[in-house]
Amino acid sequence: MNKLFLLVVLCCGVLISARAQLVTPVSYVYNVSLDGSYPDDGGQLTDGILASVQYLGNPPGIAVPWQGWFNVNPDVTFTFAAPTTITQVNIGFERHGLFAVGLPSNVTIAGNSFSVGSTYFADETRDWITFTGSFFASNSLQISMTRSDQWTLIDEVQFVAIPEPSTYAALAGLGALGLAAWRRRAVSAARSTG
Repeated sequence: MNKLFLLVVLCCGVLISARAQLVTPVSYVYNVSLDGSYPDDGGQLTDGILASVQYLGNPPGIAVPWQGWFNVNPDVTFTFAAPTTITQVNIGFERHGLFAVGLPSNVTIAGNSFSVGSTYFADETRDWITFTGSFFASNSLQISMTRSDQWTLIDEVQFVAIPEPSTYAALAGLGALGLAAWRRRAVSAARSTG
């Protein structure tokens, strides 16, 4: 009985560890070009590096983590290695009203529209805006932003995913195999002692 309890605890632990987790896309493309002052050498939106300086502190010609658009509505498509169900998208924005750097008035993620508003967080601040829902179960995800000011600046995009049902099925199958092996061993031991 003790072994069965340990097996159940182990299976529960494995299932709990399969909870929602950050997932990084393999690539992304800008459907609207970045402003030349804020180029992306590739992967800067998903590299885990957050801006430590505000918009005003980004001297021209120096690599900074901000990606920026001037007087256009940004649109980015992210591609994942496998079908993934995204439950949360975190986007790091800059807001600096004096220099016309605004939060988007609206963000659309995989067809789901979210109103943001220009005062979502304090002026002269870099912060996360979190969007939750069940966004998709395919290999790509599009994020579109409707600007509210001249500039839109983002430094990082994070995706939180839940494992696909096949992951849980595989874990349950492993648990069933473990239980079958334990029962076979228990029956064999009972026959040899009996």
